[in-house]
Amino acid sequence: MGRLPRRAALLLAPLLLALAIAAPVSARAEDALDRIARTGEIRLAVRADAPPFSFTGPAGEPEGFSVDLCRAVVAEAALRLNRPVTPRFVPVTGATRLQVIEQGGADILCEATTETLSRRERMEFTLVTFLTGQVLAVRRDSPLALGDETELPRRIGVLRGSTAESTLREALNATPGRSIAVGFDSHDLAIDAILSGAVDAYAADREIILAQMFARGAQDLIAISRTPLSFEPYALALPPGERRLRVVADRALSSLYRTGAIGDIVTKWFGDRAWSDPTVRLVYRLQALPE
Repeated sequence: MGRLPRRAALLLAPLLLALAIAAPVSARAEDALDRIARTGEIRLAVRADAPPFSFTGPAGEPEGFSVDLCRAVVAEAALRLNRPVTPRFVPVTGATRLQVIEQGGADILCEATTETLSRRERMEFTLVTFLTGQVLAVRRDSPLALGDETELPRRIGVLRGSTAESTLREALNATPGRSIAVGFDSHDLAIDAILSGAVDAYAADREIILAQMFARGAQDLIAISRTPLSFEPYALALPPGERRLRVVADRALSSLYRTGAIGDIVTKWFGDRAWSDPTVRLVYRLQALPE
């Protein structure tokens, strides 16, 4: 390609200079952290029915273990942005929570969310916030609880869209038999179904079931399996591509883990016994990342 005529080069020079100056400014679109810095508002997706992780408290405000962690993230964002940041709570359900985050309808999902590789393809996840496992809940007078039956119950309830649902359906497909999965839109409805006999069992994360049992005073009516059916690492979820906000969230969590303040939050929602568990302490110690 030949040289540009001198006159054409002179005419093009200002345009090329303008493009060179503008390129760095327009290279990055506004992300969640930019919007939070501009508006002073962060959107937290919360559940009404997932105690002790995310639920509506007696005063009508969101409460729970995951909600407390998200409030720590809000404080960290305010510190990093050097401005007040106010949370706006976005109600979600077990069926809508992941879609809301994936589509950017909220900035952080503050509830009992299991981190999986398939979900990592769709959204961002923070450091692990809690470890639990799926168990089966049955009526205490059922053959399974009484030891008169060793096979899986016939009708097993699961929360729609949960890892418990996918785990159970995979297990049932691998070993076809008499058992079927029955989907529910909330933990409340599933526990009602156990008590009424509409289902024979409910598969869900241990702490979720325990909270439901104690909230209803049903600990004498419901028994849970001792051996977990799966391993469930919880984390806070963020919309895809929101790396900068994820780092802010990880800084908040890592600070709680380094200082030991996470112990107060664990004890608040799960009791002294949970924090005295060496495995629980180790999980947080291993994630106490330095700055």
